[in-house]
Amino acid sequence: MTVLNCAHERFYGPLLNEAELKNFVIQPENRGTAPAILAALLRLLATGHTGPVAIFPSDHYVSDDFVLMRHVSTALHAVDLSPRMIVLLGITPDGPETEYGWIEPGAPVAASHPLLAQISQIRRFWEKPSSSIARDLYDRGYLWNSFILVAEALTLVSLIARALPELHSAFAGVRSLLDDATEHATEQEMLRTIYRDLPSIDFLRP
Repeated sequence: MTVLNCAHERFYGPLLNEAELKNFVIQPENRGTAPAILAALLRLLATGHTGPVAIFPSDHYVSDDFVLMRHVSTALHAVDLSPRMIVLLGITPDGPETEYGWIEPGAPVAASHPLLAQISQIRRFWEKPSSSIARDLYDRGYLWNSFILVAEALTLVSLIARALPELHSAFAGVRSLLDDATEHATEQEMLRTIYRDLPSIDFLRP
């Protein structure tokens, strides 16, 4: 499932000529990452997918796809073992970057299973810290926030419903249409109505 914005149609339009519309959610406007994620999740749920999902930002450079996907696979296995868990991948930093978000890791999630012992709880997020704080975070071995998430689709929707009830309620009327490509025009009209009044909301906020 790929989430796009209408404003970028001149870039992605030629790539969609032979693609199925059901594999794309085209947002009428950019309203942050939370609406984008929720729209994609509701589309997946409407098509019958209730298992794990992996969410990838589109602006990352990855030097080794194999290593990345090995960690994603580990996260998927962890979610299979603990379906209510949400896994956020961290990146080992190569310097005290001030323009990225940072993750302060905590204790292991669980010692009872070798796989879950590899995954740490998140103690705190640090968003675009000052240079002195970034140096301290780097020296402490904290991680950059990749924003690559792995979790059960229903778990993520439930989290959004609790944390952002107004956003979840705004999308309630469009859910039944998201599984039918023949209703694409109707879906787009409903999305325009929803997005027109939405504030900009990011999924991960410090």
